Amino acid sequence: MATACGILEFDYVLRRDRHLADEMRTVFRLRTLSYAEMELLSSAEVISDQDGNQVMRVNPLFKARRILNYGLMGWERLVNRSGSPIECKVCQENGRRWIPDQILDYLLPDAIELANAITERSRLTEEQAKNF
Repeated sequence: MATACGILEFDYVLRRDRHLADEMRTVFRLRTLSYAEMELLSSAEVISDQDGNQVMRVNPLFKARRILNYGLMGWERLVNRSGSPIECKVCQENGRRWIPDQILDYLLPDAIELANAITERSRLTEEQAKNF
C-alpha cells in the first residue's frame, strides 16, 4: 500500500551544536518542500563561458536562500553575538512567503547546512519512489 508523504515539519539541530546540552542548542523548525517548490528550486542559470560553451551555474547561497524562504518555519534559542534572542520574522504578501534579509544574515554561516537538511528530507526515499 502506498503512503502519502505530504509536507512534514521537523526539528533540526546544526552539527556544530549537537554536542551542547539540549537547553543550549538552537533548534530550527523546518518543513519539507512540495513537488512544485522542489521543481522551482531545481532550475539553474545557463551561461556561456569564455570559450562560448554553454554551462549551467548554480549559486549555492542564492539557492539556499530560496530554500530557506520556503522551508524555514522558525527556531528556538537563536541569539546574536551579544546574546540577545533573535525573533523569527516571516513576511507574506500576495501568496508569497519570505524571510527578511536582516534575519537571513544571521543564518549565513549555516544557510547551506539548513537548506541541505530541508532538501534531503524532501526527497523521496527509494521505497517511496517504488510506489510511483
